[in-house]
Formats: sequence, C-alpha cells, structure tokens
Amino acid sequence: FVNGELQGYGLLRPTRSGAFKVGPLFATDPAVAATILAALLRPVSIDGVTIYLDIPEPNLEAAKLADALDLTPTFTTARMYCGHAPDLALDHVFGVTSFELG
Repeated sequence: FVNGELQGYGLLRPTRSGAFKVGPLFATDPAVAATILAALLRPVSIDGVTIYLDIPEPNLEAAKLADALDLTPTFTTARMYCGHAPDLALDHVFGVTSFELG
C-alpha cells in the first residue's frame, strides 16, 4: 500500500506435480511486481523446483522479470476475442490468474 492505495498483489500455489505457479501477479509497476514476486518465492526453496509464470505477451516488463529469474518459455498461447478486444491494463498484469480468467 502507498497512501492507502493497493499497489499490487500476487499468489503462489503448488501444482500437483510439485512445481509452483505464480498467478495472479498484478502490480502498478515492474518494481512492485518484482517485490511481490520475491516475497512470494522467499519461503520456497526454488533450487531444482519448477516455477510457472504465465505472462501476457504485450507486457515487456513482465518478460524482463521472468528473464531476471532465468525462466524460459515452455509454450505460448494466443488470446482471441469475438468482436473488439476489451480494454485491459495488461501493463499491470505480470502473471495471469489462469488461461480461463486471464
């Protein structure tokens, strides 16, 4: 929080395979996202553990954050809409909640 305003939030959850998935990870800027992500990963021994972070492709700062953690792409998806795409603040999305929710 800054001046009573929420700056971001995130969630780290275990997968059935023993890996961890980050998402959602929403933040007002890359520094806030990095701080939240570091706090999420702190209690987890990530040596040898798979971490999943699904980022929206237009958010280049999210890609930089993933690169800083030495994460590598494993697959890509395409977001498709019928009609006009909604006006989403993808520059604040550093980790999608799920593919179903975005």
